[in-house]
Amino acid sequence: MATKTPDNDMALDSVRDQNYTSTLADAPVTAKESLHFYKLKGPLLDQGRVNIPVSKSEHMAVVLKVYAAGGEGELHAHNYEDHSFVVLQGAARFCDREGETQEIGRNEAVMIPAGTHYSFEITSEDNLVLLRFSCPIDSNVPWGRSATDGSKFLSAGEGPEKLPAIIRDGEFFE
Repeated sequence: MATKTPDNDMALDSVRDQNYTSTLADAPVTAKESLHFYKLKGPLLDQGRVNIPVSKSEHMAVVLKVYAAGGEGELHAHNYEDHSFVVLQGAARFCDREGETQEIGRNEAVMIPAGTHYSFEITSEDNLVLLRFSCPIDSNVPWGRSATDGSKFLSAGEGPEKLPAIIRDGEFFE
């Protein structure tokens, strides 16, 4: 049995209703032995960032992320999930724990194994739009992030990425 989400307007409404943030709980759940088709659509921003959960299953989640500026400037790791970012628009410079950097742009991607510390910053003038795929390495362990010292990492700092999102009226990535 296949399901199709013609648009992710429900997720976009959730973003607007929750001060421009949405949680993975808002993502449509794909049943076992079922296909789930989805469309990628997200608001363009003048400031801040938004996360739009697109789909999830027991072992994977897909989130569309839009950033106006900044990125995730503090080194952190997701200890219990492998994840990957695919750049759909814009460009970003990723940095590892040793300070090595690599810039990636449209149709380029990075795979980040569980426990790997990283940060990234936007290097393009337009919005950065990422598609994030994540898979927990143990479905019984809660998802979370840690700082380089191993402590729980709750926030991506106080930089431009933490400013409230300001959505451009009627402008979307799709």
